[in-house]
Amino acid sequence: MRREKSDYQIKSVGFALDLLEEFMTKDEALNSAKLVKSLKINRKSAEQLLETLEERRYLSKARHSGHYHLGETAFVLRQTFIKHLDVIKTARPILQRLATDSAETCFLAKPEDNFIVYHKVIESGQTLRVRLNQNSRAELHACGAGKTFLAFADREIRDNLLGRIIPESRPSNVLAKTLLLKRQLNSIFTQGYALEHEEHHQGAGCIVAPVFNHTGNVAVTIGLMIPLTRFNEERLKMELIPQLIRGADDISRGLGFVRNTRKSHMSPTALLRQEGALKSAPPVSTSEEVEYCPLRAITG
Repeated sequence: MRREKSDYQIKSVGFALDLLEEFMTKDEALNSAKLVKSLKINRKSAEQLLETLEERRYLSKARHSGHYHLGETAFVLRQTFIKHLDVIKTARPILQRLATDSAETCFLAKPEDNFIVYHKVIESGQTLRVRLNQNSRAELHACGAGKTFLAFADREIRDNLLGRIIPESRPSNVLAKTLLLKRQLNSIFTQGYALEHEEHHQGAGCIVAPVFNHTGNVAVTIGLMIPLTRFNEERLKMELIPQLIRGADDISRGLGFVRNTRKSHMSPTALLRQEGALKSAPPVSTSEEVEYCPLRAITG
């Protein structure tokens, strides 16, 4: 009998968490009828959970409409989580797993001004490997790590950065170069990751994926640096890209990214693209005669 009670209590906790997650994935207030339908539990159980969560101030109930929304306790928990959030600390064990599984050099990069800085690097243990110095930097628009950040950044942030870096670095033929870069960013956004070939490191290829934070914005990028001798299509498709995307998704969740539980099969990147939370770069007019060279560095 004690075991049955324990199982019931565990299920109740699960239902309570499912209920709270409904509010985390919706902007609107919810009534008990919607929650019962969404969670597929009986009305009496739902009402008991709602009363308990309201009493503990995880939920708040509007007096006139009877609708529920997240309460002050939930807000305090969120603020506490954000206060103690450390991107490098969250990412470190996942980067280590990625480095071990892939046996390649992996990194975490973050933008600073017009540059992307490689804040964390775990070098491959193989004899033939790509060396990447920790805290080294590259121009945002000239490498996969920077382009991935730009591709998934908020439109206003991206346009501001593009307005600064393109004219400064390449004053001639600015319009053509900007259109080319935007096409590259659209390509990265569409496929969910960047793939570059000797763009930033001679003799090496690189794959990069975005990491999202609790606001749904891109926070950092992570990637793998691979010698060209091991940079082949089959290995990328079957091993390295899935490993990289899994790592980026796991770090995103660790940073408080909340996916819709009804779309649990979707990665954070795919989910944000579908729900329109990410604003892609505006489509480039096909009437513009600008050659498209995917993920190739912009040169003069």
